[in-house]
Amino acid sequence: MAIEDHDTPRGRDNETQPLLAAEPSPSQTRPRRFREKPVVLVFLCLLLIFCIDVGSYMCLAPQTRIYESIACRNYYESHDPGWNQSVTEIPEEQCKIPPVQSEVAFVQAMQGSFGAIPSILLSVPYGRLADNPKYGRKVVILLALVGLLLDQYTILTVTWFSRIFPLRAVWLGSAFTVIGAGASMGGAMVITMISDVVDAKNRSTAFFQVALSVVVAQLVAPPISSWMMSKTDPWAPLLLGTLISSASVLLIFLIPETVHLRDTKDEEPSSETETPSDEASEEPTPTYLSRYSKFKPRNLLHSLRTSIKPIVPNLTTALLLSTFLITNIGRKEVDLLLLYVSTRYHTSVSNAAFTLSVFAGVNIFLLLIILPALSRYLTVKRNLPSNLKDLAISRFSITVLTLGSVGMALAPTLATLTAGLVVYTLGSGFNAVNMSLVSTLVEPRHIARLYSIVSMLSMVGSFVGGPLLAALFGLGMKMGEGWVGLPFLGAALLYGVILASVWFIRLPRGNRADDGNGDGYDESQRGDLEGMASSPLRYTDE
Repeated sequence: MAIEDHDTPRGRDNETQPLLAAEPSPSQTRPRRFREKPVVLVFLCLLLIFCIDVGSYMCLAPQTRIYESIACRNYYESHDPGWNQSVTEIPEEQCKIPPVQSEVAFVQAMQGSFGAIPSILLSVPYGRLADNPKYGRKVVILLALVGLLLDQYTILTVTWFSRIFPLRAVWLGSAFTVIGAGASMGGAMVITMISDVVDAKNRSTAFFQVALSVVVAQLVAPPISSWMMSKTDPWAPLLLGTLISSASVLLIFLIPETVHLRDTKDEEPSSETETPSDEASEEPTPTYLSRYSKFKPRNLLHSLRTSIKPIVPNLTTALLLSTFLITNIGRKEVDLLLLYVSTRYHTSVSNAAFTLSVFAGVNIFLLLIILPALSRYLTVKRNLPSNLKDLAISRFSITVLTLGSVGMALAPTLATLTAGLVVYTLGSGFNAVNMSLVSTLVEPRHIARLYSIVSMLSMVGSFVGGPLLAALFGLGMKMGEGWVGLPFLGAALLYGVILASVWFIRLPRGNRADDGNGDGYDESQRGDLEGMASSPLRYTDE
């Protein structure tokens, strides 16, 4: 934050300017260290995300197959009196029956829902913790990873000793995600760290690169996992994936804390943005914790309203935030993809994992070619400011998400399903674009709280979406093979609701930096927008 010069006209005219300027903070007086430079820090964050997701995606197919094997064995032992219990491994093709597949879908869905509860309840407190310079973002990320790893270790224990523990005991691991509030909170904090050091005009590019690191992991890990499953058994890739995720924790210690690196230029009080009284009304007073300690509903609601008010200043912001809730309900259809493909098209789970690689491959093409080209066209050829450009891409993304979901639901063959999956994947940039868009509507000092609320809304969507789509999957199997795609139709309906709402959003030509309402557009920003559109990675070190 630059200190105002009293020799400037503004400095001379401002009679309320204090005679002694505020002492600059350490982050303003010293140059950034090497690891604090935007390019380096973003690279470290991307490496962390990539390694964690490689481990996660390596576990996905084998864990599904192990769940299926346990549910299948339990079913035949309880429903077939002549079943030979000495048989340790049931042929996979005998497990593609509605009771077994419905049980696996239900277990996975409820596992995701239970894991979402801590994020729903604790996202805002952890967001406030991350905004506190005494703790910062790294502490929250570390806690989130510890909780997730303990959850995974619980799954390994329950499935390894499946003769002792029932399959549904894997739900107990979700209790550990109280530590750090789960994966969504960890991801939100990584996004926050990137936002701390990357300027607004390049932020959407950085968010796309975060998405790219995820899909590269998704492209690499499933084929390795499938190959290991075909050569050995599901346990080998499951254990290897868990080991990789565990080792990734060490990368956190290479990433510098960024809470002190936040760009504070926009935080200076001004007549256009805020007054000291406004700030006082928005920020919790020193009695915030004491009000919480009273446990009175009125005080709790007042504290919650005080925390959320700066994040949701208008209807447009509320509408954009609601898309994260609804989208994540529909997104749970991807979790059913392996079961859906293996059941409807009568193939093994390891073979069905190819769909994850298709999803990842198209995503890479989308993030490296299509979205940058579309971004350049909208900013350079159409002369749109960054917020209207993001809105246009958001509308495109939700449209193809809707069409792709319908295509996958109705696909009669594996080839047509693949085509529908390709169309669906072209909309994968929706959340990243919306994240960039909504961040322009909120003050920088509230950015971590914004992302924690996005995390909470996403988890509410996951909490609702998992059981809902799993129930539709089970209902579809009971109705007949042609209805197995029912959860994809349900997701398409949800995307249709977002499609209608996003097309009615109207944004001002500009952002909050222009004036208090964001009604202007600084023409001098045109060159910066063009540079962002033409470069896949462009950050400033200022």
